[in-house]
Amino acid sequence: MKARRYRGRPVSPEGFKNFSNLAVPGPGDITAVTETVRNILNSKGFKICGEDRNEATSLVFSKNATGRWGSFILHAGFLCVVIAGLYNLAFQQRGFVELIETETFTGRANDWLTSDYGLLARDFDLDFQVHLKRFIPTYWDNDKVKSLQSKLIIGDEGGQKNVLLGVNSPVRHRGVTLYQSLDYGYTLTFVLSRPAEEPVATHFSLDAPGRKNMPFVGKTDFPTTDYMLDMKFYPNLIEPSFYLAFPGVDLTVTKKDTVLYKGRVLFTQRARIGDEALHFAGIHYWSGIAFVRNSGLPLVYTGFMIASIGAFLIYFVIPREIHIRIAREGDETVVKVGGRARKYQALFADEFEKICQAIKAGLRSE
Repeated sequence: MKARRYRGRPVSPEGFKNFSNLAVPGPGDITAVTETVRNILNSKGFKICGEDRNEATSLVFSKNATGRWGSFILHAGFLCVVIAGLYNLAFQQRGFVELIETETFTGRANDWLTSDYGLLARDFDLDFQVHLKRFIPTYWDNDKVKSLQSKLIIGDEGGQKNVLLGVNSPVRHRGVTLYQSLDYGYTLTFVLSRPAEEPVATHFSLDAPGRKNMPFVGKTDFPTTDYMLDMKFYPNLIEPSFYLAFPGVDLTVTKKDTVLYKGRVLFTQRARIGDEALHFAGIHYWSGIAFVRNSGLPLVYTGFMIASIGAFLIYFVIPREIHIRIAREGDETVVKVGGRARKYQALFADEFEKICQAIKAGLRSE
């Protein structure tokens, strides 16, 4: 058998916290003693990793040697996470849209409501479309939001698929992750009719209030006109509710600080503004959806996985060594046993004591 390179240390009480000196009366056969010790250590899960047979026989046995790599693997995992973070900082792309029910977002860079790019990132163009089929908010009895869900249809050249997007259940498609925002509300559609002109339809998105007895409030201008609309929308005019039942809006229309109309307009009704009419034509939910492309996300997951493996090795695969020196001293064959472990010294001391007892019992049977 080829001898392994010996990398032990002098086996003595000074060199090892765990030490035992076993003596076998009589000259003994060192080769037989060595084989007995080797078999006992092997049965305990220790493998020989060093050997020297000069003046005395010196052996080194190890167990859980892979645990020595724990710290290196842990830090390698953290390094992967850091590198992924820097990569994301440079190339991450984020976009946010307020998507109205029945509306389709084409994913062009110019269509984002807001967008954010990494230092080296380019325009954020999607290679798929997203259609909001339905938005479903639910509430607790104290008016707090229980859940927000968007039923989406994602389409690309490969076809369409229906997905359910929730606050705690993002959707990933083609390297882009979709997140359900906590921003949502109702979108009111008004159609302005003018004599001898084509009607103009405009959507007004109102943020959801914190209480059901509060209206959805919004104030903005009507495109192509000088009109300013101040809206207080109630989903249910009969009793406070977040859900549509008997909807209406308290509407104030001004033009250059002059009030042209002020009153309550029920759904499908018209507000007369001189010879013009403002038709309350539609009500839909709108949902805020964030799109994020993290090119370095797989590396982040890989880094955490590597770091977890390293942590497991550090805390659960503890390297242990047993050093043996077998030599004749006078009329006895002396077996000196030293042991060391990097962690959990009390547990190792118990294991070391059992190993020494097994060696002592094995030598007696020689």
